[in-house]
Amino acid sequence: MECSYCGKLIYADSPRCPKCGNYTDGLGPRARADGSSGRQIPKVFIVAGVLVIVAMLLPLILAVLDKLK
Repeated sequence: MECSYCGKLIYADSPRCPKCGNYTDGLGPRARADGSSGRQIPKVFIVAGVLVIVAMLLPLILAVLDKLK
């Protein structure tokens, strides 16, 4: 991750930049216009998350449908 003020590489969990001392809030002059940090979630994780949610809700949906019969 880069400091949005000085551009130096810093640890992602660091609250302040060790070089310039500014907080890593993403509001500096080097921040991206869309506000993102440049990291994207891989599509495989999104698909896996959706499948897990469907798998968790499927028994509930089936039970409700069975009660409605």
